Amino acid sequence: MEVVNKRHRTVPTKDSITRLGKGYPDKLCLYQSEASPFWWVRYFTQGKIVKKTTKTTDLRLAKEFAKNFYTDMLLREK
Repeated sequence: MEVVNKRHRTVPTKDSITRLGKGYPDKLCLYQSEASPFWWVRYFTQGKIVKKTTKTTDLRLAKEFAKNFYTDMLLREK
């Protein structure tokens, strides 16, 4: 019997992982998965990964959402 290693559909697709760039940490990124047509934002903080959907398929709008998400996360940490 052949064992097939298949990734779960919620795992980010490798080609879609996008960093926000200068001024933002590498632990903040945008990605897409097979389970959703939308961009998702992911941030690692306090030993946990926090994920949230941007509810948009437009990368430009998703980046703006991610920047606001990052600001909110920083405020919550304080």
